[in-house]
Formats: sequence, C-alpha cells, structure tokens
Amino acid sequence: MNDRYPPPLDQLLRLGETELGGERPDYRAMGIGPEHVPDLVHMATDSELLLQCDEEGVDEAQAWACEHALRALGQLGAVEAVEPLLANYAKIADIHDFWMEEFAEVMSILGPDVLPACERYFADDSHNVLNRLGVSESFVKVAQAHPEARDRVVTYLSNLLTEHPENDPELNGFVVSALIDLEATEAAPVIEAAFEQDRIDPSIAGDWPEVKYYLGLGPKPKRGRGRNAAFASQGFGAGWDPSLGAKRPDFKKLKSKKKQQKQARSQSRKRKKR
Repeated sequence: MNDRYPPPLDQLLRLGETELGGERPDYRAMGIGPEHVPDLVHMATDSELLLQCDEEGVDEAQAWACEHALRALGQLGAVEAVEPLLANYAKIADIHDFWMEEFAEVMSILGPDVLPACERYFADDSHNVLNRLGVSESFVKVAQAHPEARDRVVTYLSNLLTEHPENDPELNGFVVSALIDLEATEAAPVIEAAFEQDRIDPSIAGDWPEVKYYLGLGPKPKRGRGRNAAFASQGFGAGWDPSLGAKRPDFKKLKSKKKQQKQARSQSRKRKKR
C-alpha cells in the first residue's frame, strides 16, 4: 500500500482516525501541495483503503487516509477535485457513510465554486436517491459558510420544487428540509404550492402547517399532525413532537439502513481495539 502512496502522501496512512468537525492537521506543513491533487483524489476515493476497516490483522489507520486526503483537498482549495470526487461518490458512500459527511464539510471549505458540479450531480436522477441527498447536504453547508451563496442555493432548491414536479415526494421533502435549514421564508409560496400538489412527503420535514412554523410564518402546529404519525410509523421512535422544540432529525436518522451500517462499523472497530 505504501508503494502506491510515496512521500509525502504516505504520512496520511499513519495519521489514524478522524473526527467530524475536529481539528485538522496542517497537511501543507507535511509537504503536501497543489502538485499532489491528483494523487489525493485517488487516495480519497480508494475503496481498498476503506475496506481495510473490515479486515483482520491490517493497520486500520490506513483506512482513515481517505478522510485525510479529502481534508487535504479542502485545505488546498482544490475545486478541480470536485468532479472526480463526485464520479466516485457512489462507490465510496456504499462503503462508508462517514465519508459522505466529510465530503459536505470539505465542500463548505472549498466554497461556492463547488455548487455547479454538486447541482449537476443532484439533478441527475440516474444517481441513487440517498447519494443525491448526501450531496445536497453540501448546498446547505456552503450557503451557511458563505452567505453570499445563500440566494443562489435557495433559488436552486426552490426551482427544484417548481420545475420538477415528477421528483419523488421523499426527495422533495428533503429539499424542503434544506430550505428550512436556510430559513428561506422567500420560498414559502413555492413550498405551499408543492404541498397543494401533494408532491412532498410530510414524514421528512413535516406537513405545511409544520413547515410554516419552522420558517417562523405560523403558530406551533397541533400534536399528531402528518409528520408525527409518519415518523412514528417508520419505526423512528414514539411520535416526534415539533411543538416541544426538539431538533428535526436529519436525513441520516431517517435512513435506517445507513445508520445501521455506521453502528455496525463502529462496533467492528471497537472489537479490533480490544
């Protein structure tokens, strides 16, 4: 494995576990620079590295090199890496959902220039819905980190609801959830119209009265509305109540398959450390 990643990239194979949102090493101080971008993309999308987490007798630190490579690309401002990363997104997301979260964080660091590529990916319905949703997290994070990009993101998400009524109602629900995260009150008419056309799954971001409440445009909804019932019926706990001020669950909590995969991988790592 080290032969494939000669110095200075071999250092990333030894750094070990990362923590989402945690302190990032100064990869440039390790001698990693713009000339290493192609190799960093290869490392960041190296499925063989990630799969080492599940192998006995293998140095697990090497598996975390993928996340370190992603972070290094962010530190270097390597916007040119976004397209090749997206080309490999499905392959890596199927193995390790932590990578999906790290990807969105890196996109927020790279800034608004990543939006065209991410928008093209999200608009392509040939991609797995869950992967499209993972990429859509980048929209919110970029807009929150770079306020100058907020209007563009809100417009793009709003247009998805108006121009693509054939979208899966669940996917539209996550679009609404993103608009709520961005406090996009200007999108309220578009959202309401989509609800009237029954094109939004209320189990994701709530029904229209709930969405109005989240946007600060209406009173607290009564208990037992559409979202609570749907949320409970999917086995995610006893009826979530927005009137109690609880945080809305994000898409990963609603996607039990990915959550179970993450828990299983964590347990596997703990066993190996014993």
